[in-house]
Amino acid sequence: MSESSESPNLNSVKPEWIKQLLYDSECEESETFGLKLLKQGGRSVVWNMAITLGYRKKGIPGQACRLLERYFYFLFRSYAERPTGALRDAIVENMKSRIMLLIACCVQLAVKMSSAEARISPRIIRVALLCKGITCTVKEIIQAEAEVFAVIGYRVPLRTSVDVAEQLAVEVGMSSGLVKAISIIMDLAEYQRNDIERKMRWAATGSTSTPGCVRTLHLCAGAVAAAATFYPVAMATTDAATCVVQLANIVNSPPAYISCIADVIISQILSAA
Repeated sequence: MSESSESPNLNSVKPEWIKQLLYDSECEESETFGLKLLKQGGRSVVWNMAITLGYRKKGIPGQACRLLERYFYFLFRSYAERPTGALRDAIVENMKSRIMLLIACCVQLAVKMSSAEARISPRIIRVALLCKGITCTVKEIIQAEAEVFAVIGYRVPLRTSVDVAEQLAVEVGMSSGLVKAISIIMDLAEYQRNDIERKMRWAATGSTSTPGCVRTLHLCAGAVAAAATFYPVAMATTDAATCVVQLANIVNSPPAYISCIADVIISQILSAA
């Protein structure tokens, strides 16, 4: 056997940190099939709450959106086999009156799980809600946070999508300057995620009503690929095409799929500019 054949294929070697993310990605696919994403108006409200609480960056708003989406999904799924008349109407009305509180709690959970140092106390949330004309007690805020945490199965990712995208960017050899820009691209992708997923469904099936969604890990890889495609001169050690192949290998997805996500992200960002 030749020396070259004994050498490991570096393109097939996955970093150790990706294993848990791949597992989480599989769980996301199986546990939330048919999950409805927040539309643009809803995402704007979550972003506004995150800004009010002082956590606009590092993927916190996008993470909070995902937690709120999962909360709605699991809550309504638990009532799927029950009468949908007065009971369902009561649930919806109850959530309408508490929606800002639930959003604030999702931001709080996202902050807690993404940083050991960052904290948003219930008193801070109470003041933020008061500024929006909503009165809640500290006890109600604590109970609401516990409720959200329980409904989503006590599972909150330790890394935000921005964290993951930045790690992927480093893994494929992007320059330090471009890695810093990844957070902006990833945040924009999360902010417009509903539109991006709608375009991906159309590209895949010719219909926007087809069930299914882009996994968060694949969206992160697509954001990195978008950066590599849009700023090829900023690549430190490789070209954009090779970057896409490496990303696809890391996240266990076809290169064409990651490239398609990247193209949609670029198109969406440019159309919103």
